[in-house]
Amino acid sequence: MSVVSFQFSEGPLARAFSIGRAECAKRKILLDEPMETESKPGSPFSLKGRMGLIVAVAVVVLLLVWLPGYRLFFLISLGIGVVVAGILYLWNKYRPVKEAESENKKPLGLE
Repeated sequence: MSVVSFQFSEGPLARAFSIGRAECAKRKILLDEPMETESKPGSPFSLKGRMGLIVAVAVVVLLLVWLPGYRLFFLISLGIGVVVAGILYLWNKYRPVKEAESENKKPLGLE
C-alpha cells in the first residue's frame, strides 16, 4: 500500500488551515484504497452516469429559461470554450508533440 504524507508544517498552507506540526504528520492519503462510489443504503437515489448527465442538462436548461442574465453568461462561456478548443485542436494538428519533447513519459511509474 502506497502512502503519501503531506509535509506542510510551516508556510501558507499551515497558516491557512491552522494545522500544527504534529497534525501535519498524521495527514495521509492511501492511494491503493478504492474510493467509495456506491450510494449509501439509506439514500433514495444516486446521480451517477446517465442520470447525472440528465440532471446537469436539465439544470442548465432551467437556468437558461428562468434567468435572462445567465443566457449572456452561458453564450460568452460557450464562445470562449469553442475558441480555446479550436486553438488547441489546430495547435496539436500542426505542432504535434514529439516523443523526444516529453521528458517524463510515465510520471506515476506505472507500466
